[in-house]
Amino acid sequence: MRKSLLLIICAATAVSAVPQTVVRVPEGVVRRVAKTVVMPEYPSTSKKRRTQGLAVVAVDIDERGDVTGVAVIEAPDEDIGKSVITAVKQWKFSELTAEGKPARLQGKLSFYFRITRGKARVSNPEKFAELGLTDGGGQNRLR
Repeated sequence: MRKSLLLIICAATAVSAVPQTVVRVPEGVVRRVAKTVVMPEYPSTSKKRRTQGLAVVAVDIDERGDVTGVAVIEAPDEDIGKSVITAVKQWKFSELTAEGKPARLQGKLSFYFRITRGKARVSNPEKFAELGLTDGGGQNRLR
């Protein structure tokens, strides 16, 4: 019994100790491998305060394409940061491999929160518009 238990513990340790490749990529790559995109909502409290600006999050994605972590790097206010986290946690990505082996991905995502002529909107950075992730008003077409 004791030998069996020790063998199981050693086997479990060996399996969990297998290193996984972690690939750090630029934002364009993160956006290109996204299969499901959910744009953040503009929080009503932030609209009332007329808070605007750039929100940036770090995102961790596992080999199955699931988001495993999101952390705010920068946000104009706490409510906008929370909104971005809530949205990005719903993103789904293509399964990831590096050199034929399952890989985890780390990257950043940016969103602009703007109020123009009294209308609040959230948009992707202009340089990623060609990926077709949003319509002209910053609304997600893939939700």
